[in-house]
Amino acid sequence: MYIDDNLIIGSITAIDQVTDEIKKVFNVTISLEVTEYLGCEIHIAEDHTCVWNGQPRLYKNLEQKFGSIVKTQRTTETPSTPGSHVVRNIPHAIYVMDEEQKLYRSGVGMLLYLVKHSRPDLSNGTQELLKVMDKAIEGHMKELCRVIKYAIDTQNIGLKLKPEDNDNKQWELKAYSDADFVGNKETHISVMGYVVYFMNVPDCWRSRGQKSVTLSTTEAEYVACSEVMKEVLFILPFLRHLQVKVQLPIHVHVDNIGAIFLAENQNSSDRTKHVDTRCHFVQQYKGMEQC
Repeated sequence: MYIDDNLIIGSITAIDQVTDEIKKVFNVTISLEVTEYLGCEIHIAEDHTCVWNGQPRLYKNLEQKFGSIVKTQRTTETPSTPGSHVVRNIPHAIYVMDEEQKLYRSGVGMLLYLVKHSRPDLSNGTQELLKVMDKAIEGHMKELCRVIKYAIDTQNIGLKLKPEDNDNKQWELKAYSDADFVGNKETHISVMGYVVYFMNVPDCWRSRGQKSVTLSTTEAEYVACSEVMKEVLFILPFLRHLQVKVQLPIHVHVDNIGAIFLAENQNSSDRTKHVDTRCHFVQQYKGMEQC
């Protein structure tokens, strides 16, 4: 439920009972098949073998607002400049005029809505742009235009889910996490990201700075692992509530040997004994067949 958009899932009988009760109180329009929800277009194949979720209307708005600005931009293979980080406090910086600043905030806001519902690949670039919502310079505007140009060029990308018609099939849930050690050179905060896949489709994702300074790559990666574990532990009971059978154990992929060792072992050394206790709950779920 979100303000005036409501999505009801269940058996036909249960849905009819709920909608009948709602009609007694509110004037509502009811669609038997989901075609749009929270600004997202949802297309169901005629044979009901797959569902596609995207935001074509938002791309049109981006084209109307920024099309003339980004048309001279060259096409790129990545949303943002690889390895770059937006710096907020630049000595003797000349900030853009108020009108451009307003345009900058509008562009980042539209990208945020894309990231939230259908474009996990834009997460990292967008979270970098968020650092300077009130003090963008010309370089930041150029980086914004790059991300918007990439989004417009790849507007056919969406989330495609292909459920299997098998009541006994256990659906696969897997997660990936990563961290960029001391990604923010001003605050020395590491930037982390994660994505959780459900049947090979991104289900939830995030890119953000960590809450505290980490002292090693291992610690930064371990913190990122603990964050994605919290997401998995939220999703799992939700899927079970929908009576979806999930394959166990759930695999969480981390690309750091030290972080993997920490997750699998409870002993610590001088280099890891300072790690926040809240991160160590990861060890509790190691190799568990039930969760």
